[in-house]
Amino acid sequence: MLTQNIFQKRGLVLVAGLLLTLILGLSAVAAQSSYTDGRLNELPIFGGDTLYCMDASNNVTNDSSTFAYFQLLDINGQSLWTLDKETVELGLGQIQIKPTAYLLGEGDGSYGPVYLYGNAAQDGSPYFIFIGFDGAGKENRFVFYGCTPVGTALPAETPTMQPESEPVYN
Repeated sequence: MLTQNIFQKRGLVLVAGLLLTLILGLSAVAAQSSYTDGRLNELPIFGGDTLYCMDASNNVTNDSSTFAYFQLLDINGQSLWTLDKETVELGLGQIQIKPTAYLLGEGDGSYGPVYLYGNAAQDGSPYFIFIGFDGAGKENRFVFYGCTPVGTALPAETPTMQPESEPVYN
């Protein structure tokens, strides 16, 4: 009888441990990006505004080789700002490996101005810095390479050298 109680208690502890592990695992998966629309800023830190890479057919792309322009949309999907490939390429041509980021373009987000800067990592690879504001007026920013969303693994061909220090914004 005593042995049966021990086995029952061990079984309950095992089941509770498995349930706890399952819940923690599901929470970790849920905390990762749940967006499948190709947005670059997978964390909603800009008051619902989302930045996308778009192709020439006006479709969202995460493939830098098909990039035609950046588009910022508000929480309702209305276009707030765009920046075309030619302007981006012209600005990227001005970048050197230095701590000063180059302003590629600016516009208006839902809660204030937005800025897109470009700079070069230590290996010379260009990266982008998007700066905007949320509904509380707090400045938010994220760094991304090409059309790779923040919060996902970088593809093998994407440079991984991070900037050594915080750039100076001119």
